[in-house]
Formats: sequence, C-alpha cells, structure tokens
Amino acid sequence: MLRRSMLAAAVLLALAGCDSRGPTGQPAVVSPAVDNGQFNATDVMFVQMMVEHNAPATAMLRLVQERTASKELKTLAAAVEVTQADEVKSMLDWLRNWDQPTVAPSMPEAHSEHAGMPATGEAELKALKDSPATTFDKTFLNLFIGHQHQAVEFARMEIRGGVSPAAVQLAHRVDQSRRAQIEMMLKMAA
Repeated sequence: MLRRSMLAAAVLLALAGCDSRGPTGQPAVVSPAVDNGQFNATDVMFVQMMVEHNAPATAMLRLVQERTASKELKTLAAAVEVTQADEVKSMLDWLRNWDQPTVAPSMPEAHSEHAGMPATGEAELKALKDSPATTFDKTFLNLFIGHQHQAVEFARMEIRGGVSPAAVQLAHRVDQSRRAQIEMMLKMAA
C-alpha cells in the first residue's frame, strides 16, 4: 500500500512539471513558460476559470487530510494541492501582467464550449463535509473525478483557441495531469 502511495506521488510530481534528473541526480523542475504578454480572450477565460475552479478543489483536498484514513488518498490530495497552488500563482501573475480581472464574467452563454462554469459549489462541498466517515472516500472520489474532468474540458478549450504560449503550455499539463489523476481515482474508487 505504501509503495502504491509513493508511486502515485511520483507520477503526480512528474505530471506536474518535473523532468527526469538534473545534473545533481535530483528531479529537475521545469519552470512554466514565461508570459510574453501575448494573449486573447480564450487565454483570459481559461486562466480566470481555472483560478476559480481551484478554490473549491483546495477545500475538498483539505477535507481529505482531515477525514480520510487512506494514506494513498492523503498522498494524492497533498500532491494535487501543491500542484494547483503553483498553477494558481502563475495564473494570477499572468492576469496581472495582462491587466485583466481575476474573476470570470458571469455570462453562462460565454461558457457553452466547455460545459459551463465550475460545477463544484457550496452544495457539493457541504455534502462532502457532511458525508459519513464510512462513505467519505467514495463521495470525495466521485466528486473530485467530475471536478478534474471539468479542468480537462477547460484545458482543451485553451489548447484549441489560446495564443499565450504560457497558458497553452499550462493547458497541456493540466490536460495530461488531470487525466492521470482521474485514472488513479477511478482505480481507488473501484
């Protein structure tokens, strides 16, 4: 079980932007692409939605640390939380550099291409908080699989229409890492 947890953490770190090995034998971190100031409306929407999308994720991931007895799930949640915090920091920097608001406009029709705005809201968080200990892990996994699937949809929208090299590069990483996380969680839920 511990070996599976360590493997899951290693996979997540690899998908979060770590390269093989640097000259010291330690993982060589690949920094995100530098924002060159080039962006379009798709880039702005993607970044704004991802920032908003990560807020409930953080709340869910912290609940895992408090509520689950599964070391494997705790390891996954910790790795995802660190990765997403780094992504949010970069994305907020881009929005500031682009002189764009951090909050996406509340226009449902503007979000039809990627299945709407984030679906994880207060009701879902409350249901997770209130879930009995015996069903917490399953409830979390079902909710978080859907949540991460929506991040994949956002990323694919950016890949198709974004022009910011930094945002498109992040979208490719989000697409790859979230799909890997979903695969892991599906195995945990089985």
